[in-house]
Amino acid sequence: NENSAFNFGQYTDDTQFARELLASIRDAGGTFHADKYARRLIAMFLAAGALDTTTQAPLVTGAVTPAIGFGRGTASLVQKMANGLPWSMTGSVATQGNGCCMRAGPLGALYQHRPHLLVEVARQQALGTHASARCQGTSVMIAEATRLAIKDQWNPYDPGAFPKVFCKRLSQTVRRVDIELANAILELPSYLEGDVAVSCIRKGLELGDRSWDGVISSSAVQASLYAVCCFLAHPDSFLDAISMAIRPGGDVDTTAAMCGAIV
Repeated sequence: NENSAFNFGQYTDDTQFARELLASIRDAGGTFHADKYARRLIAMFLAAGALDTTTQAPLVTGAVTPAIGFGRGTASLVQKMANGLPWSMTGSVATQGNGCCMRAGPLGALYQHRPHLLVEVARQQALGTHASARCQGTSVMIAEATRLAIKDQWNPYDPGAFPKVFCKRLSQTVRRVDIELANAILELPSYLEGDVAVSCIRKGLELGDRSWDGVISSSAVQASLYAVCCFLAHPDSFLDAISMAIRPGGDVDTTAAMCGAIV
C-alpha cells in the first residue's frame, strides 16, 4: 500500500522481544537465563537511545536491533536492569499488560517435548517485566497453546472440531499458575458461539483488565483469550485467523502475534 506509513515486512516489538528471548535461550544453551535476556534488552534500548547514555551495557552474542514501539514504562524497567537491579526485582506486580505473553508463543515449539520446562521458562521470562501471577499465567497459556497446536503422532485430534478437548488440556497446565485464568479458558468454546471479542473483553474486565472502549486492549487476559479463540475458530488458516485477530481493533499487533504463533 503506497499510502501506508510502514514498509512491507515491518516487524513490531512483539517480534523483536520474542527474537531476543530466543537468542538469549540459545546463548544459555537451551534454557532461560535472566541475565542473558536482560543484556539483550539493554542493548536494544541503548541502540534506540532510550537509556541513560552513561550506562555501560555488557556485550551480547549476536546482533541486536534498536528497540521499537515501546512505552515509557518498558524503557524504565530496562533502565533498572541496566542500573544493576536483578531480573526478579524489576517487574511490576501491578501491571496486567500483555507484553509478557506476546513473546511467549515460540516457547511452545521450542519446548514441544519438555512441557514442564516450558511452564518454568514462560513464567521466568515474564517475571522481569510483568511480575503478577496473572501475567505469568497468560504467558504459560500462549506458550502451552502453541505446544498443543503442534500436530504429531501423539496429538492427532483436530482442535477446530474438538475445542473443548483443547481448552481442557490448556486449562490443566495454566491451573498450576492461575486458577481463575484456567477456569476462563474452559469457557472459550462457548464464546465461539457468539460475539467472541465481546465475551473476551468482558472476561478480561472481570479478571482485572483495563478497558479500551469495546476493542481488545493491551491487557493480558482479554488479548490472550481472544488470540486462542481466533486459533480455535480457524486452526488451519493463518490468513483467516489473523484477519479475525485484527478485526475488533485495539492492540492488534499483539493479538495477531499470539494468534499467529499458535496457528
